Amino acid sequence: MEKGTRIAGRLPAGVRIRDLACLTHDRGSLTEIYRQDWWPHGAACQWNLVTSPAGVLRGIHVHTNGSEYYALVSGRALVGYQDIRPGSPTLGQAALIEVGGAGPVSIVAPPGLAHGVYGLEAFTLLVGTTAMWDPASELGCHWKDPGLEIPWPFETAFVSSHDASLGGLRGLLSSAPQYDAAGRQG
Repeated sequence: MEKGTRIAGRLPAGVRIRDLACLTHDRGSLTEIYRQDWWPHGAACQWNLVTSPAGVLRGIHVHTNGSEYYALVSGRALVGYQDIRPGSPTLGQAALIEVGGAGPVSIVAPPGLAHGVYGLEAFTLLVGTTAMWDPASELGCHWKDPGLEIPWPFETAFVSSHDASLGGLRGLLSSAPQYDAAGRQG
């Protein structure tokens, strides 16, 4: 398993985790954070840099039109997933991935997964997507819905007013598009 990365639960089909090699020398370091052969979902067309302090939870979101590439640049975070794609071999499975602390890590995920990112400490995350961000293509549900079965190790989190107002998993499932295990909308 990846050094410094702990996983609780079962990763959704199509999610890949990679340690990013950091080459250090007397002038600093160089870390290869992205290679096209690590990314099976087509060209990334948007890159975002996300920073959050400890205690912030971003999500639970579902991107209906694009895959995501996460590269944790600094800090420690938890990334929680539940596979809500009908027909997926991991439908209904949830996982919690702890990243950071032992070096940079990347995660590749197909569209259609319910997910959230929580800062165990302040973190910086580089996010690449295969689709331009469009609020109409992002669904979500409240992070505390017990149906998610993501084993978050906390009872409270700082979330946006939008994320705090999201409904339950049942409503999300009734409005989510259908995906296969490869993340193709069907």
